[in-house]
Amino acid sequence: MEATGEVGQRTAQVLLSQASVDWVGILRSTNPKRSKRSGPAAGPEGYDIAVTDSPGSPSNLIAQCAVTGIPVVVWADATDVAPGNAVIPIVLGANAGSALPSALLSHPTVALNDDDPVTVAWTEPGKPKRRGETVVFPDPVGRAVARQRSAGELVATVDGDWAAVVAHIGSDDDRRIVGVADHAAYLEALVLGAVVLATAAGAFPPGVHSAGDAGEHLLNALDQVELDIATWRSTV
Repeated sequence: MEATGEVGQRTAQVLLSQASVDWVGILRSTNPKRSKRSGPAAGPEGYDIAVTDSPGSPSNLIAQCAVTGIPVVVWADATDVAPGNAVIPIVLGANAGSALPSALLSHPTVALNDDDPVTVAWTEPGKPKRRGETVVFPDPVGRAVARQRSAGELVATVDGDWAAVVAHIGSDDDRRIVGVADHAAYLEALVLGAVVLATAAGAFPPGVHSAGDAGEHLLNALDQVELDIATWRSTV
């Protein structure tokens, strides 16, 4: 676990809460902590999966893991990693905005049809916008003004310690809504930890993947880490 900040440190604790995890080695932590099942690590050798919360390029870690033959899970979207014939699973974008929407759309209450209109939205830290489209997130985030990031995707900048992701499915007179809200760093840690568990379960074959490519596997892993998912229906 390359823990460069709070998300990585929290992710280590999320993984240690799982009985299936024997040991978490902490690499490059600013505050490495020892416990009965964790401690400092010199590198990825001898481990089953490498994980990084770094917002920077994961190229060096990927190169090391390609030699040792272990999967890599990357919190950042890491657009500098080119798709190709990788010999190991490389899973990018293991963060709330990139990975959670596909998991929410895999929720059994969604009952997604091919012709259903779908909009997903998530929060990012920043000064709240005054103009845009109002999105209702689960409490305590509530209503926030969002702007389009791409077709069917909205992003709302919010201040404070909370973050949220929501998916709206269907028309105005029968809309299914599924979403999550939590402390921002903890939500990121839950998502990163869940992607690690999904990777360990074989959700990603060798190659470069987005964490959102395995929505159903990720949803199952999010249940393992006990992320509370809210569902409701609007008929207005």
